[in-house]
Amino acid sequence: MFFFPPRLLHAVLLFGLLLIGQSSVSQVLVRQKTPTSYLESDRVAPNAFDLPMRISPELAGGFAELRINHLHSGVDFKTQKRVGVQIYAPADGWVSRIRISSFGFGYALYLDHANGFTTVYGHLQAYAEPIASVASSMQYKQESFELDTLLPVRRIPVKKGQLIAYSGNSGLSAAPHLHFEIRDSKTEETVDPLLWFCDRIKDDIAPKPYKVALFAIEGEGALSTGNSKAIVSVFNNKKGEWITGALPTAWGKIGLGLNAYDYMDNNANQYGVCSIRLFLDNEVIFQQDLSRFSFEQTRYANSLVDYEGWQRNHTWIMKSFLDPGNRLNVYPMLKDWGYVTINEQKKYSFRYELMDRAGNATEFRFTVQGQKRTIPTKIFTGKKLIFWVPNYFSNTDFKLDIPAGTLCRTLDFQFKQIPDTGYSDVFKIHNPYIPLNKPIQACFRIHKDNLADKAHYYLAKVAENGQTSYVPSTYDNGWMVAELKDFGTYKVLSDTIRPKISAPNLESMGKNSVIRIRITDNASGIKSWRGSIDGKWALFALDGKSGWLSYVLDSARVTSGREHELRLSIKDGCGNENCITSTFSWARPY
Repeated sequence: MFFFPPRLLHAVLLFGLLLIGQSSVSQVLVRQKTPTSYLESDRVAPNAFDLPMRISPELAGGFAELRINHLHSGVDFKTQKRVGVQIYAPADGWVSRIRISSFGFGYALYLDHANGFTTVYGHLQAYAEPIASVASSMQYKQESFELDTLLPVRRIPVKKGQLIAYSGNSGLSAAPHLHFEIRDSKTEETVDPLLWFCDRIKDDIAPKPYKVALFAIEGEGALSTGNSKAIVSVFNNKKGEWITGALPTAWGKIGLGLNAYDYMDNNANQYGVCSIRLFLDNEVIFQQDLSRFSFEQTRYANSLVDYEGWQRNHTWIMKSFLDPGNRLNVYPMLKDWGYVTINEQKKYSFRYELMDRAGNATEFRFTVQGQKRTIPTKIFTGKKLIFWVPNYFSNTDFKLDIPAGTLCRTLDFQFKQIPDTGYSDVFKIHNPYIPLNKPIQACFRIHKDNLADKAHYYLAKVAENGQTSYVPSTYDNGWMVAELKDFGTYKVLSDTIRPKISAPNLESMGKNSVIRIRITDNASGIKSWRGSIDGKWALFALDGKSGWLSYVLDSARVTSGREHELRLSIKDGCGNENCITSTFSWARPY
């Protein structure tokens, strides 16, 4: 009897499935999807949810819009450029989760509903009662500003139309707005809220295409330009028709791509396109439906697009074909995985059909001329990493473990180690233009291991302009070990400098009933902080964007009319600590 290690067995099974799905015989893949039937379901009836705010609904961001490393998991409602807009429960339910963070969604709230969905509210300014008191008591019990807690079913029930929170700009929010999601409570997939709300937001504008791309698959296809990719603009002519610029001729295996955006009435914002279909000679060969997706798959968004094009030019080109390692389940129908084989010297007729959630549609046609030419052979100059199996790479100073399914396609892996006078050499791990579907583990040898406190070492990612950024890592017997989310250039640095605390006019801050202190660290970043007043833990909230800590003086915890002692300690990612102690007086305003 033979024993297969679990990772190897997974790789073998995956390879078998891929051989079936990508054989030379024409394949039509139909993936089971639910959004279409969802529209006919009582669970998505228009009256199932009210809008969360009682102001005119306008979107700052749409569902499943493209982001680096993820798809946008909800919609962003505008809040008239202000904070404090009242938010109401859109249906009966109960508070299922309270999450507070200096980054991410900031103050966030989760409601479960009896119809099987969960609604999520992010970047809040504050919670309404009784949610606010419950959250505060949990923070004091855990002595932590940051909180992520699941609540028992119906411990805090809410009724439809009940005030639950106030909109804000907390977490990693660039401007005041409400991030709103509707998730399937059972599968935890996130679903487009416009399935419920599209008839309440005026939208008579169809999506607009801007660019079409041709990709020659390396070793299997070629373009007349001699490059692997060609991008041409799409125009609207005097007849109101969408037409493309001159496209190169092609031969062999190619893929197509599209840059397009959607728009809404009375709004200058650009939104993602929820539905794309590509036809070849009036037959659908590719369909993309961004109605719902799984959070486990969201990083495959990097494979949905031309990742290198985004990194270099900041242009989103959505690929109308699948990389073999793309597991994102947003493609209801694919023929030959979206690839096209140009093997005749004729014109191949294509048609794109774009549609938004309101049903506004755009289509445009173009042709690609087949022109026979020699297809360059793919030559591996580095180490060949096959996407469907685990891959390893190592030398005396570096170790790399890449799990199966991490790569979007088989890779010609390049590695360069540059001698350096610092703690370690400089390690160029392939290049930053190839995305990873999951983290990879890497170990870097420290050849100048001369720090007494090993916690002061950290791994740094080096940008092309030389700037460095902190990467969470741990010291292990002369090595730094880290999980990397990206390929790129790395080296080991140290941080022995305490973070900074700036507290101007601290003694007089009590007069305003709010104590505000700014904390910063230029290397490993702020990891933790602890504030106390008269020896008791105090709830200092951190705004991760600005570095400001704030504490609202509370007469139930701080006695008015006398002097108090404040102590604040902060630590950075390498364990360096800074502390301040000060006194202040507070007279509670009446």
